[in-house]
This record gives sequence, structure tokens and C-alpha cells, in this order.
Amino acid sequence: MTHVEPGDENLYYVKGDLTIKGITHPIDTSFHIVKTENAAVLDTKIVVDRTKFNIRFRSSNFFTNLGDTLIYNNFDLNIHLVSEAY
Repeated sequence: MTHVEPGDENLYYVKGDLTIKGITHPIDTSFHIVKTENAAVLDTKIVVDRTKFNIRFRSSNFFTNLGDTLIYNNFDLNIHLVSEAY
């Protein structure tokens, strides 16, 4: 994370860097954090374009005539972190 701004109702706007296979790109997302008596739970979803990280296998950006073997370039990275107090 390189920058965090609080928003309304336990929402935080976050800028940061994502590194995959040694390649780094900036990302923007928002975290939703719910606090309970004994824990804090953070949830977010980041949509990643795998081709930006040199993951080209069966990508229509680099190969033609893939038909049914095409793999979408974007994937969802769902993050669910739980911090419990002891």
C-alpha cells in the first residue's frame, strides 16, 4: 500500500503496487473493514489483467484462433483477511 484514505462506513480507498513474477504495476481498490469485539475483517476484490504480468498462456492478446481454449485475461483476486484479538 502506498496511500490509504478513509471513507464512509468502514470503507478505505487504497493505492498500492501489485507484483507478480517480478513485474510491478499500480492498483487502486477499496477495502471494507468490519470490526467486532474480538476481530477485524477486511474484504476486497482486485481485478487483475494477467497479460500485464507477462502471463500470456492462451491469451487472445497474443494468440489467434484459440476457439474454446481461450483463457480470459482478467481474473478476480478476492482478499479476505481476519485479525483476531487474543
